[in-house]
Amino acid sequence: MKKLGNKLKRLIAACMAFAVVCVGGACSPSAALPEYEPAEFTVFGYWAPYEISEQSFKLYKDCGMNTLMMVNHAGERTSEEQFYLGSERTIKSLRTCRATGLAAMLNYNDWIAESVHKNHYSQTPFSQYDLYGEYKDIIRGVHICDEPKREHLEKYFLKELADDFRETYPNSTYFVNLHATYGTHATGYTTYDDYLAAYFEGVNECFESDKFVSVDFYPYRAAGEIQFDWLVCYDKIARAAKLNNARFGCYIQSSQGAEFRPVINRGEIFQQVNVALCYGVRTFGYYCYANPASGEQTMYDSCILGADGQPSEIYDYVKAANSWLDFVSDAFGAYEWTESFGVHGGNDEGGALDFISSEIPAGKKLTAASADGNMLVGCFNGERGEAYMLAGFTDPMYGEKTSATLTFEGCSQVAVYTVADGRNRAETVKTKNGKLAITLDSGGGAFVVPIK
Repeated sequence: MKKLGNKLKRLIAACMAFAVVCVGGACSPSAALPEYEPAEFTVFGYWAPYEISEQSFKLYKDCGMNTLMMVNHAGERTSEEQFYLGSERTIKSLRTCRATGLAAMLNYNDWIAESVHKNHYSQTPFSQYDLYGEYKDIIRGVHICDEPKREHLEKYFLKELADDFRETYPNSTYFVNLHATYGTHATGYTTYDDYLAAYFEGVNECFESDKFVSVDFYPYRAAGEIQFDWLVCYDKIARAAKLNNARFGCYIQSSQGAEFRPVINRGEIFQQVNVALCYGVRTFGYYCYANPASGEQTMYDSCILGADGQPSEIYDYVKAANSWLDFVSDAFGAYEWTESFGVHGGNDEGGALDFISSEIPAGKKLTAASADGNMLVGCFNGERGEAYMLAGFTDPMYGEKTSATLTFEGCSQVAVYTVADGRNRAETVKTKNGKLAITLDSGGGAFVVPIK
C-alpha cells in the first residue's frame, strides 16, 4: 500500500507541474517538482485500541496510523488483558496487525509481566521471550520505558540488556520516551540538560547504530495559553539528537478535558505536527487514541476515540494531519534538520517563541523572513541542498491564518508542499525578486525547497 501511495503522490505532483500559480501577485507557469526516493514517517496511537479485532484495527489504520503501539493498562493483570513480552494479547495483536497491514511496536512492560509471570524479568528477557520470529518483519521496536527517571536509566541502559535486545531485534528500535522540560523535577536530575546528557550517555554506550529519543510535551493545557517551554524542550532534544546522531520522535496531544483544554481543534493538531517537523521529527505518537479508562470512568472528555469508543471529531483532525504527513514524507525524508528559529509577527505579545533564537542562520539561501503572525522556521540540508519547514505559531484557539514572506538569495524557483483549504498541495513557483509570499492556515505549515 505504501508503494501505491507514493506512486499516487508522484502522479499528483506530475499533474500539478503544469499548473499556473500566483506568488506575491505575479502568475507564472510552474516547473516540474523534484523527485525523491520513497520515505515514511512512523505514526501510532499511544493507548492502543481495547478491542483486538480486524474491524478495530482497520479503524485505527484508516485514521492514518501505520504502527500499533502496544500500550494500555486497562483490565485485569492477565496474559489475555495486558501487553508484555510473551502475553497472549501480544501475539493476538501481532496476528491482527499482519491481517490489517500494520507494523507493530511491542511492549517490554516488565512491571506488569513480573506480577503475572514470576521471574519474568532477567538480564536477557528479549531472547528469553523470543516468540515472534514469523513477525520480525513487521516489528519496528519494543517500547521499553515511558518518562524514565534516574533509576530507570540506570536499569534499562545496561550492556547485557542492550546486547540481548540487539541480538533478538537487530532491525528494531529500543523505544524510550523522556519527560518533558516541565517534568524535570521528577527525573532525579538537577537540570534538563543533565537529564538529556545522562540519557544519551546510556544510548551511546549501548546502541551505536540505531539511536532514538522521544518526548511527550503537551502544549495546550487547561490554563489556556501555549506552554512557554514547548520550543525550548524541542530545541534542546533536537540539538542533542543531532549531536548524538539519533532519530527524534514526539507525541501529539490529541485529548481534551482533565489537565488539557476543554476543546482541541483541527489547528491545534496540525500545529503540533508542523512544529515537530520544524525540529526534524520522524516518529509521531498521538496521546491518546483510545480513552484511558478505569471501569466506566474515562480519563479525558474525548480522545481520538470518544468515551463511547467511537471516532470523535478529533479522529477526523488526526486523519487529515496524518494524510499531510504521508503526502510530504518523500520530500521531507531527503533532508536533515540543522537548526530552527522564530519569526515574531505584528500581534506577538510574548510566549514560547521568546525563548528560542530569532536569528536566521548565516550562509543560508534564505536571507529574510517576515510574517503578520508568529511563525517557526526549521532549516534542513541534504544532498540536494537546502529546505525549510514553516509552522504558524499563533495560538490556533484564535483560528487566525499567517501570511508570510520569505526572501531567497539567488533563487528564482521553489517547491512548496502545504495544506490549503483542506487539501494537500505541491507546486513549484517562481519567486518575485527572490521573494515568496505564502499564507498558512491556523496551525498550518509548509515545506519549502529552493530549486534554482
